Amino acid sequence: CTECFAFLAVMRSPASEAGVAWGVARTGSFALPPRLAALVKSGVELGDADDRVFGDSGSKRKGGTVGKLTRGLVDRTAYYEHAMHLALAPFVHGEEFPGLYDAP
Repeated sequence: CTECFAFLAVMRSPASEAGVAWGVARTGSFALPPRLAALVKSGVELGDADDRVFGDSGSKRKGGTVGKLTRGLVDRTAYYEHAMHLALAPFVHGEEFPGLYDAP
């Protein structure tokens, strides 16, 4: 089974006195159907594989693979949005909880 997922990383800019700070999160994952997986493993970019399998064009600029597989229930934007919120978590507390994300 080939799974699809993405990592998102957010860097605080400018760096604070403590240095560069990162927030990292991952999207949910879903199984890539064998027909798509075979094309990707042969070197075809995922968006182009979508177009071939689904008979579309420019699908990666539309709902993306997740949009095609869920028939629009989850589109590309929604897919990344949740992970972005989680990647921003280290930055939303400000000084309210100093050191919350520092290593012990």
